Amino acid sequence: MQDRTYAIAFLLVLALICLGAYVAVTTILFSPRLPTISLGTPTPPAPTGVTVTPTLPLFPTPTSPPSLVTPVAPTPTPLPPATPTPLASLTPTPEPSPTGPTPTPAPSTPAGGFLYQVLRVEGPYSGQGRYIRGTVYDAEGRPEPGVRVHGYTDADDLGIAISKSSPSDIGQYNFPVGSLPGAHHLVIVNESGQPISPVCDVNYQGSGTFYVYWQKAK
Repeated sequence: MQDRTYAIAFLLVLALICLGAYVAVTTILFSPRLPTISLGTPTPPAPTGVTVTPTLPLFPTPTSPPSLVTPVAPTPTPLPPATPTPLASLTPTPEPSPTGPTPTPAPSTPAGGFLYQVLRVEGPYSGQGRYIRGTVYDAEGRPEPGVRVHGYTDADDLGIAISKSSPSDIGQYNFPVGSLPGAHHLVIVNESGQPISPVCDVNYQGSGTFYVYWQKAK
């Protein structure tokens, strides 16, 4: 469209130039010639002809069409990702595992004159082998290492188990008892083998694990 406008304007200007040249040539060729002035006879001046100069019409200068502005698409604001709510996990209920009773301060006077008393007997617990286990506590309720626990049955001696001293199982002891059912007896003894606690009887049925807990009197 712009090139076409320029072409039309160029043709109009060219036509005006040709018209002006035609008028100029016509004026020169057909205008009356001035008489020869003789020196002897004064000749009045001929009337001055008015030469009309054609005025070229002014054409508007073509302007380029306004440039199109490419619209800028708005940038969407990203939404924060939704935080999924974690599902409550189902915690399987483990098989009861004895942790031992919470020891209480022992009485000042040992019952029956014994230095240690039975706190509690638990069991049997299946799936933990065939044992008699337990923990010995001092008078303040802390696990006590180095205590001698004697175990025996009506027909056999199980020997002496000494409560352990390592940090992971301090104060604990255990007796493997096999699969033969029957009464099992536990008692705490001193280094001379003399009882310093009452005898604890465990009715063992041939399977599972029993726990016997002891505490020292003040």
